[in-house]
Amino acid sequence: MRIYDTVAGAVTMGGSELAVDGVVLVGEHGEYHTNLFGQKYYPRWWLYQQIVRVFEKSKRSVPVFNDKHLSTSWDEAKWMYDKSRELDFPLFGDSSIPFYYRKPEIRARHRYAHQELGCGRRRRRQKGACSMRWT
Repeated sequence: MRIYDTVAGAVTMGGSELAVDGVVLVGEHGEYHTNLFGQKYYPRWWLYQQIVRVFEKSKRSVPVFNDKHLSTSWDEAKWMYDKSRELDFPLFGDSSIPFYYRKPEIRARHRYAHQELGCGRRRRRQKGACSMRWT
């Protein structure tokens, strides 16, 4: 897989127009300052703007999966949502951890998945009891 120096380079694959079928935005790696509430200012909104510029220039868009929440700012998050509606592309936000490679692989039945993964109702009261171990 090739690594590009810019967001535009990645989503155009070095060309001049959008060249991917979807975008996964992960903006958490690095050292960032925090606000008065202790929230880190991850560059999600900044990265998202660059993705949207390529969509607008290419006159087409693709689904965007935003790892975690959209922003620590309501105005930025609202702008992100509104832009996805304006350009008519699906915008998803959640943790990418559940899709990470697991070893050993966990195959839980859908109805009881949380209990089998150690996240049952009884355990939720214990701090940290609803976490999975990754090896």
